[in-house]
Amino acid sequence: MARAWFWALNNTKQVIFLGSEDGRREGGDGDSFLAYEIEVILELNLPIVIANLCQTRNIVMDNIPHPLHPALVHVRLPKFEGLR
Repeated sequence: MARAWFWALNNTKQVIFLGSEDGRREGGDGDSFLAYEIEVILELNLPIVIANLCQTRNIVMDNIPHPLHPALVHVRLPKFEGLR
């Protein structure tokens, strides 16, 4: 499955990450599937959009997994408003 997921990400043009405390924790633990996805995203040098679930356009470091911190120079930060 990991190889298939790498292939799917290889055909991706950009990534949207929903910034949250849970996403930060799982994306930075090094063991979860989300941590693996982030590793592949960084390896492929894909543009990342972080949509904060806390309704702010500011960078909230508590919502961003540690492996993404060096990539912040390429990040866009729209606020996530969800479906109404």
